[in-house]
Amino acid sequence: MIIADNLSCRYNERAYLTKLSFHVHSHLNILGANGTGKSMLARTLCALLPYRGSLTLHHTELHALSSNTIAKTVSYIPAKLELFDRYTTVETFALLGRYPHKAPYKDYLQSDYDDVTATLTQLGLDTLRHQPVHQLSSGQQQLLLIAQALIQSTDIMIFDEPTANLDPHNSVIFAKLLRQLQTSHTTILITHDLTLAAYIQGAVLFMHDHTASFYDRADSFFDTDNLQRCYGVPFHPQTRTVLYE
Repeated sequence: MIIADNLSCRYNERAYLTKLSFHVHSHLNILGANGTGKSMLARTLCALLPYRGSLTLHHTELHALSSNTIAKTVSYIPAKLELFDRYTTVETFALLGRYPHKAPYKDYLQSDYDDVTATLTQLGLDTLRHQPVHQLSSGQQQLLLIAQALIQSTDIMIFDEPTANLDPHNSVIFAKLLRQLQTSHTTILITHDLTLAAYIQGAVLFMHDHTASFYDRADSFFDTDNLQRCYGVPFHPQTRTVLYE
């Protein structure tokens, strides 16, 4: 569970968020135009940015938690994989998800390698386990980021535009996986894909003007008139897709 009350955070004088209040019990969709602070909020939830106000994870204030506890509680899946070591393999990168759980100065356990094998197989990456990460396609790299987060075994998972580089087939695989995760995890999805967000359901936090509006139920946000007010463009009343003419 995540509860934010009068939350404020910032990168600098121009990029900041203020007076955000929301809660996440099962799933939250974070939506909004480009540059409204969606990724900034995600980094705040991971304790990568300082904040004011109250932000609790499972009833404990975030700044009171140790870095290792946070790493065991929250995983963040960025929109793009950035890796500067050309020799890191798929298996090695995925195994890093077990690092917060590894005993200091000890090797990974066989159970850690078993988790890697099972997760890579689930996402169709097992045949690539010995391949350097930089040789993967952008879509395969995105799946690898998701695999590493699953292997990290956190209670809270934050996905930042996870389908941006996925083809339709893999997007469907991810959507079904995210629906399954809601039964055992608290999940947050940052996306511009309104069809995906509507399919996932859950609460909605719509970012705008350095703050956000919270909708406890997805159907109250995905009303056609509300979509037009939020985004400033017309939507088809039945499909709730953007009208380009």
